Amino acid sequence: MKTLIYLRIFLIIALIAITSCSQKNEAFHESEPIQKYEPNWQSLKQNPIPQWLQKSKFGIYTHWGPYAVHAFGSNTTWYSFSMYADPNGEAREHFEKTFGKLTGDFGYKDLIPMFTADKFDADEWADLFQKAGAKFSGPVAEHHDGFAMWDTKYSDWNAAKMGPKGI
Repeated sequence: MKTLIYLRIFLIIALIAITSCSQKNEAFHESEPIQKYEPNWQSLKQNPIPQWLQKSKFGIYTHWGPYAVHAFGSNTTWYSFSMYADPNGEAREHFEKTFGKLTGDFGYKDLIPMFTADKFDADEWADLFQKAGAKFSGPVAEHHDGFAMWDTKYSDWNAAKMGPKGI
């Protein structure tokens, strides 16, 4: 059952990636020099999309983190927000039924040790992405729950120090 849920999540993410990567912005030209980025949209618009990315057309970015533990609902990445924001909602009900009462001491953070990635197989994922026709792939480094998928000095809330520990 969990495998089917993960497959559905993966297919939704793949569809989003296909859609977003297939759109070409004519405003960027390969011959434009790359300038220093400033923290505004005008600055970002002046920098070209890399040619390899324009030619690739299809890539897959995986959204995978502690929110995969609960594997509940069609929008699992917003589970952590929903379980706190709506005390009568499905996410809260699911969390409390599955993991226990949500309290000030017990909550979403307690799912992190359960995010072990014990069945993760990078070669299998790479093979699947290649068979799907992806020209590039990569993990989302940090989702909105604030859990970093890399070792960072800015937070202990990361995969190197908690969860799968450096998969």
